[in-house]
Amino acid sequence: MEKKNIARLLFLLLPLGCLFYLLCHQMTNNEASGAVQEEAVGNPSDMEITLEVSLSDALKSFAGTHATDSIFKSALNSAEKNQGKTQGDFMDHFAEAFKSNGHPLSSLFSDSELNKQINSSTSDEKVIKILKKEVKSTTDQTINILRSRLKKLGISKPEIRSTEVEGQIHIKLLGIKSPERIRKMLISPGNLEFWETYKLSEIITNVEAVNTMARGLESTPELVKMDSLFKILSIDFDKNSNSYYSSEICRAETKDTAVISSYFKLAKEEKLIPADLHPAWCPNRNSDGQKSFSLIALRSTGKTGKAAMSGNLTQEAKAEFYEEEKESAITINMTPQAAKDWQALTGRSINNTIGIVLDGLVYCYPRVNCEISCGRCQIVGEFTFKEANDLANLLNTGPLPVSVKIIEEKVTDSAKK
Repeated sequence: MEKKNIARLLFLLLPLGCLFYLLCHQMTNNEASGAVQEEAVGNPSDMEITLEVSLSDALKSFAGTHATDSIFKSALNSAEKNQGKTQGDFMDHFAEAFKSNGHPLSSLFSDSELNKQINSSTSDEKVIKILKKEVKSTTDQTINILRSRLKKLGISKPEIRSTEVEGQIHIKLLGIKSPERIRKMLISPGNLEFWETYKLSEIITNVEAVNTMARGLESTPELVKMDSLFKILSIDFDKNSNSYYSSEICRAETKDTAVISSYFKLAKEEKLIPADLHPAWCPNRNSDGQKSFSLIALRSTGKTGKAAMSGNLTQEAKAEFYEEEKESAITINMTPQAAKDWQALTGRSINNTIGIVLDGLVYCYPRVNCEISCGRCQIVGEFTFKEANDLANLLNTGPLPVSVKIIEEKVTDSAKK
C-alpha cells in the first residue's frame, strides 16, 4: 500500500551510476525563479502584524538535556501562566519559579550550549542577564530569517523590528496582494527532517494493541459507532502484500486523523507501542480526487527521540514542474555536512524507507536502493507549483530558531486610504 507519489520521488546524480528511483520514466522539468512575486488575491492590503517568539522554546534549547527535568518543566509552566498577567519579563518569572525550589539557575545551563558563559559558580543575576541576551539574539535571528522570506516573495523593504516587549516582533507591509500567503510564510517553522522508519510487519502486534485499547474506551463515540479502530485504519494484514512490509501503517479520511492520533499518543503513554515510534501523517490524493492521509511509522534515531537528520540541511532548494505529469517537486542540494549524514543514513536504510518531513507533515517516504553520496534529493508531494515555490523558499532561508505565533494583526484595504 505504497503511496502513489513515492513512485515519482528520486534522488538525483548519484556517483557510480547509483540512481534513487521510485518510477522509471524520465520527466521534463522547468526550474523556478529564485524570487516569486506574490499572486493577486483581491485588492491590495496593508498589514500590521505582531509576532511573539516562543520564549519557552528558547529556554528549552538553552537548557539542553535539562529541559526534561521536572523542576524545569514546573518553572516553565509557572512562567507561561504569569506572562502578561503580572509585571516582569518571561525570564524573570521563570527564574523566580525555578529558584523557589532551592536550586541555582547555573545548574540548568552550565553543561548546555551556554557552558562557555555559565559555570557552576555563576550567580543567578548573571545567568538571567545572559538568558535575556540570548533571547534578544534569538529574536534578531528570527527577524533576519523573516526578512529573507519576505524578500523571496518580492517584498524587498518590509518594516520589521523588535518591540520593547521581550520576544515580540512588529511587521508592517504595504500593498500586499495575498495576506494568507504572507501569514503562512511568517509562522512556518521551516524544519526539514529525515527519519528512519518501521515496517508495518515489525509493529503489527503493537497496532493490534492500540486497536484493543480503543475498543475498551467508552468515551469515544467516533469509534464506538465504528466498532473498532481497524475500521478506520483499514490495515492490510496480508503477509504476501507489499503494504505489509511498507512503512505505511494505514490510510484514513481527513475527519478521522485527529482521533487516530490521540489513540497512538495514549498508546505511547501506556507503553503499548515502542518509544521510538512516531506516527505522522502524509497527505494523499485519491483517484477520485478526494484527499486522504497515510499514517507513516517514523522511527527516531538513538536515544534522542528525534529525526536522524534535522536543522539547517539545505544549501539550495528549487521548485520544479513536470509538464507530463502535471505535478510539482522540490530539488534539494544539501550542505556538505548534511550530505555526509545523508550518505550514512541512506547506507544503513537500504531496502527500507526514509520519511521526509517538513514542519511535522510527511511529504514522501521513498525506498532506498543504495547509499547516496551526492547530497541531492527530490521531493514530490501533494502541492501546487506555487506551494512548491514557497516550500523551497522556506528551505532556502533556513528554519526559524524557535516557533512564532501571531498575537495581533490588522489588515486594511490599501485603496481606501
